[in-house]
Amino acid sequence: MNKETSKDNLSSLGSQQSELLEIILNTTQTKIFWKDAQRRFVGANKAFLDYYGFPTLATILGKTDEDMGWHDDPNPFKNDEIKVLQKGISISRVHGKCTVHGEERDILASKSPVYRDGQIVGLVGSFDDVTEEYRQRDEISRLNQTLNSIPAGIAVFKPWRDNYLCISANDYFAELVGATKEKFIGKSVRELLAYMHPEDGIRCIKDAQVFANGSNIMIGTYRYINHTTGEYLWLFTEGHLVTLADGEKLIYFNYTNVSSLKLAQEAEESMRRQYESSIEAAKLFLWVYDIKHHAVYMEHNPYTVQCCQNMGLPMVVTDVPDALLAYADEDSRERMRQLYKDIETGVPFGGCDVAYHLPGRVIPKYIHITLTNVFDEDGHPVKAYGVSRDVTEEKEAQQQYEHEVAYIHADDNKNFIAKAHNDLTANQMLEYIRISENAARLDSQISYDDGCKIFEQLPALPEDRESYAQLFNRQALLKAYREGKHNFSFECRRNQDIHAVTWVNTDVRLCLNPASQHIESFMYSYDVTDKHLRQQLMTNLRDLGYKHLGMINIASNSATYYGMDPNFDRWQVWMETDDYSTSTVQIIRNTVPQDEQEAVIEETKLSTIVENLQATGEYSCSYNRMKGNQLRRILVQYRYLDKTKKDIFLCVTDNTEGYQQEQKQIAKLRQAMLDVGKANDAKSTFLASISHDMRTPLNGILGFTDLALNTEDQLKRKEYLTKIAASGQLMLNLVNDVLDLSKIESGKLELNKEVFAVKDFLDSIMASVQQSAIDKDITLTSDIQTGNFVYIREDKTRLQQIMLNIISNAVKYTLRGGHVHIVVKNHPTDQQGHNTLFTVTDDGIGMSREFLAHVFEPFSQEHAKEAEGVEGTGLGMSIVKRIINLMGGGIEVQSSKGKGTTFTVSLAVENVEGGAADRSTTEELDYAALQGKRILVCEDNKMNVEILQVLLKSQGMLVETADNGQLAVEKFAQSQTGYYDAIIMDIRMPVMDGLEATKAIRALDKVDAQAVPIIANSADAFKEEVERFLAAGMNNYVPKPIDKKRLYETLCEELEKRQK
Repeated sequence: MNKETSKDNLSSLGSQQSELLEIILNTTQTKIFWKDAQRRFVGANKAFLDYYGFPTLATILGKTDEDMGWHDDPNPFKNDEIKVLQKGISISRVHGKCTVHGEERDILASKSPVYRDGQIVGLVGSFDDVTEEYRQRDEISRLNQTLNSIPAGIAVFKPWRDNYLCISANDYFAELVGATKEKFIGKSVRELLAYMHPEDGIRCIKDAQVFANGSNIMIGTYRYINHTTGEYLWLFTEGHLVTLADGEKLIYFNYTNVSSLKLAQEAEESMRRQYESSIEAAKLFLWVYDIKHHAVYMEHNPYTVQCCQNMGLPMVVTDVPDALLAYADEDSRERMRQLYKDIETGVPFGGCDVAYHLPGRVIPKYIHITLTNVFDEDGHPVKAYGVSRDVTEEKEAQQQYEHEVAYIHADDNKNFIAKAHNDLTANQMLEYIRISENAARLDSQISYDDGCKIFEQLPALPEDRESYAQLFNRQALLKAYREGKHNFSFECRRNQDIHAVTWVNTDVRLCLNPASQHIESFMYSYDVTDKHLRQQLMTNLRDLGYKHLGMINIASNSATYYGMDPNFDRWQVWMETDDYSTSTVQIIRNTVPQDEQEAVIEETKLSTIVENLQATGEYSCSYNRMKGNQLRRILVQYRYLDKTKKDIFLCVTDNTEGYQQEQKQIAKLRQAMLDVGKANDAKSTFLASISHDMRTPLNGILGFTDLALNTEDQLKRKEYLTKIAASGQLMLNLVNDVLDLSKIESGKLELNKEVFAVKDFLDSIMASVQQSAIDKDITLTSDIQTGNFVYIREDKTRLQQIMLNIISNAVKYTLRGGHVHIVVKNHPTDQQGHNTLFTVTDDGIGMSREFLAHVFEPFSQEHAKEAEGVEGTGLGMSIVKRIINLMGGGIEVQSSKGKGTTFTVSLAVENVEGGAADRSTTEELDYAALQGKRILVCEDNKMNVEILQVLLKSQGMLVETADNGQLAVEKFAQSQTGYYDAIIMDIRMPVMDGLEATKAIRALDKVDAQAVPIIANSADAFKEEVERFLAAGMNNYVPKPIDKKRLYETLCEELEKRQK
């Protein structure tokens, strides 16, 4: 690119920038100008020219501000520009005034120097017209001065969101609330509630809703707190909603302090209320009697107005006293006439009692009237102030008191036991009248409190004694009288002096003695035993389901029937008849099925009833009756009402459900009789089988015991003892099998799953039968085909029981030199969810096809020549089958006579990839830990004590004994802490059993009472029994007969726990 082209491009770019600058200058609304070094205008933008109304720039070019003459005082502007031109400083938004179109305007001007080649050659400036802002500021200042000069609180709010915002307030308002204006200006109305009483703040917010509802005025008086003094001020608040020219809405509030006026009003109102309350409390009816005009003017207080309304009196009564006499009874009229006559003749004051008959009231109201004369200067009566006081309660109280005084001495026959008259105020028993021998004996001169203590002991039940004391103690009665409660009644069973139990009702009436003004009580106790028994009888009959009762008079053949009213839960007369026989026949014809009517008529004849009652003293009949569309079974029972045997009492009840249940029970009984025969057959079979199977080992025990006792050959004796032990084990297996079968049948056998290794499990079972196999030269082999699953989760104990039964049977029924093979393998899950098979195959004697159908039945054993000498309970396979069913599995058997048998057990077991070590693979516990331990054996059976002593001492333990639970508790309580290392506790013992003894030991206040291991030793092998042992506080359980290995291991385990 050559130089000429470059210059052309620069020239073009400069031209574009100049054009752009001109556009910006002429479109902005800011007034911009520029001057040379002599302060002469050399340029200005369109906004500047438009502001002053100049059509072209030529109007101002080369001229100064002074030449233009638009400043009243041009010097401030001139001085500012000289500073800019001479010192090179800039000035920003300096206020000044100029004249535009003959009007003075406020402007804010800014100016900066213009440089060329480092020299100031001029200045550029701009300004904004702020006339309106300055005028508004001046107006606000003027308004604030005006507001602050007003002797009332002023605050201005504007709508803001859903609230009002304070934008201004005067000093007087700030003084009223004891805070600076800055504290509340800018705050919302809700924020300013802190300056108001809580109750008034809520009310003020509600009152302000009038603005939202279209009103422009709000008026109210509220309490504001002065934050300086802490006192509340009553401020009369008047709000006005105004709309400004621009549509903005403001609310002006005017606050006037009316605290003194408000307090005066409150004091006046309080006095007025006290005056009216006093009048009402004293029941004073006030009026003025104008003697000259014979007129009465009622005072306008609430009580007097209410009384006039109740009595039907106008507020002004003329023609007095005659107009008032119509309201009084005959006896009172003459007294009233004389009273007014005395007042008119100048008597200073007078009074009388008058009985008024009010509309709608039968009993009169008693009014005491008092008139006090007012005289003129000449001593003539001109008017009288009248006061009427309602003395009805006083009159009635006096009459009641007089009635009670008379009644307590009246000789009547109301089953009274005793009466008492007491002065509660003076705490004195004034009189005690003992009427019945059942009444308490006491001195009437004692205090009421002392007498009350005696009466409190009379009720038979403790809760009744407590209730009597609470109800009738003197302070409670005095309080009750003051609260307007004057009558009380209390009923209870009472123990009398003659040791009879009587139902007694005690009525207490409280009265005021008009003479002494003391509160007195009149107490009446009377026997209500008969009434209570009748009520109880009727209640019991209702609760027993009786729907109707009746009374039949034998001589008159009349009857009365009673029915239960469901609405009031009481008995009422249902029907009365003068002819029992005819009405009964009619009822039966209308309600009883036709084919039963004659029999029922015969059963309900009066002669039939009387005949049966004379013979046995009671009679009943039952029959069907139609009730609507339903057939119901009715039971009617008859008794003589009393010893005179003149009346018959009958009870009718709906016995449909009972009758139907009875029929069902009869049907069940018949079926049960059939089932009993079957059960007896089954029981006989069971007893015969169990008897045979128990006698076999028992015969071995007794026989070999006799042989052992009568031989001196030690080898023979050892052989006999070994056989005795085998027979005992066989008997124990039989008992365990019977118990297991019982648990399964009753549903009490529970599964407890755990994780264990398959190989260890199978090895332990094979080890158990290995010796038996060796003795018969039987080859015992196994094969585990479970793949990667080394561990399974199942009830190990029950699975051992299953496999041990099947494998031991295989060994027992396989001849010498035979084979038994066990396989455990996984297989695909079948329809029943089974995934694991346990197979036991032998080449033994096998089973016949006929016996295979009964192989899982209790006591089933096939008698074959090859099986002679093989002993068993006959329960094993029955138990196996039931346990497998409980585990949700299945069992199959294949057998051929003389060829062998295969049992296959299929189960749904959970395969576990890893598991805890099986207990059977762990090392046996070290019994050396038992050396020197002191064991307290609590057992009442001497043989069992001896066995335990030998077993424990053989491991170096020290043994002490107690033959009952009480002795064991005493020994432990008297021992030093830690003396006994463990306690072996029998359950069933005399004096105190093992459970109670354990609880007693645990309850002792000894350091080791909670820590000492207590091990139950019992023949009770059921799970619920073991749970009962543990719940009583025992730590573990060893069953009888005692397995010494389990005994030692249990002791080691519990002693190890205690050390931890």
